[in-house]
Amino acid sequence: LKRTLVFLFFLQLATATAEPKTEDNPCAEHWVQASWVDMGCLLFNLTKAYTWDSANTYCQNFENGHTVEIHTEEQLEFLKMQLNFLEDHEGPHHWWTGGTDMGREGNWYWAPSLTPVDDFVFSPTTSSSWNCLMLHHGYEYDGLDQPSSYEYFPICQII
Repeated sequence: LKRTLVFLFFLQLATATAEPKTEDNPCAEHWVQASWVDMGCLLFNLTKAYTWDSANTYCQNFENGHTVEIHTEEQLEFLKMQLNFLEDHEGPHHWWTGGTDMGREGNWYWAPSLTPVDDFVFSPTTSSSWNCLMLHHGYEYDGLDQPSSYEYFPICQII
């Protein structure tokens, strides 16, 4: 699995262009093509940190997408690979996802699709006392729950 993801990552780097959408890369400039893992296009926005609600609003209203959803272990590994690459070049950051249990304490779901969040996304140390799911650099980008008022960087997704 990791070999496949590393190959796909380098394949993406080899085929990436600075031009907006092409037939080979359907993603807009600054977006990462993640169709190999059924994630469409991803935007890792390092320009401004947002609260969880503001991150969702940003992705919807300014990028015509939504905060990222992670449905398979392969998708999580792909995200971790991308985030480690960014960390090597931009330093460590925390990242908001679309996961929450607001209004349904302990029952995690992806806010954009209302589908359940699988346990593999969470770090084993997750306390489940907060309501919003972020990817934490100190835990190898496993998911942790955090208060919605904390400010982290959004990962936007367009399928």
